[in-house]
Amino acid sequence: MGIRQELMEYRVAIKRRYNITDELKQKMVDAIAKVFDNPESTQREINAASKVVIAAEAQNQADERVFEGNARILEFAERLGIRGEVEQAAEKSAGRIPGVDDASRERR
Repeated sequence: MGIRQELMEYRVAIKRRYNITDELKQKMVDAIAKVFDNPESTQREINAASKVVIAAEAQNQADERVFEGNARILEFAERLGIRGEVEQAAEKSAGRIPGVDDASRERR
């Protein structure tokens, strides 16, 4: 597999929110560094590596927004005395991917 294909697969994994282990994260970083450190990298390879970095950063920012929103919700739930119930509901739906689960239910 070429470096561009490898980078495209990393980008897909990030966008689809696959479980990315620390080992895989290191492989991603190494592949990106390999492209950026190589003066003979093609523009297409540089673009592919850049897209992985952008996808990862976009996902980090989306996660931060969700975390900040959840913190406000939990603070409000605490004031209402229902924090435990809210946390339990969140744990039950933790593995759901919005849209994917909904679409699969519609097909049944």
